Amino acid sequence: MVPFSLLWGGGALFMGAESFGWWRGKPGTAPTWDFGMIVIAAFIAIGQYLIWGRFVMDGWLKRRTYYGITNRRSLFLQQSYERKSRVVYLDTLSEIEHEGSTTGRIWLGPRGPMVGGRSQSRSLSAVNISGAVPVLTDIDDVEAVYHLILDLRQKMTPSKREF
Repeated sequence: MVPFSLLWGGGALFMGAESFGWWRGKPGTAPTWDFGMIVIAAFIAIGQYLIWGRFVMDGWLKRRTYYGITNRRSLFLQQSYERKSRVVYLDTLSEIEHEGSTTGRIWLGPRGPMVGGRSQSRSLSAVNISGAVPVLTDIDDVEAVYHLILDLRQKMTPSKREF
């Protein structure tokens, strides 16, 4: 994503500088705004979001995302523009993967490609609880939480799988 965002943002800035007359214009004359300049301004705004704005957005979402693990399920709560919640039952998980040793992520399902189709994630954000596979992001002591989830799944017997 980084090379694409730098290419997009740099290209948009280059087109904007050319369109606004910053390189070929006469000093002191303001360019007249037309539809093309408005489109280029939108491309510049999108490019700036792709370069650095998505990291600001991820930080904002991470501060408003909460996780909980019980003996039967994992709970997700995200209080962003709208309040989202999700429950994933531990006995229905096909697989669990994690990355990192101190701080990391835990996937509660099959881990998809980094850049994938719509089935993996519906946004550019790393903190997306409504994707196909829920992800616990930036978990401190990720190894302990990963083993806790595995132990809870192991302890579940068919008689304890009440909903």
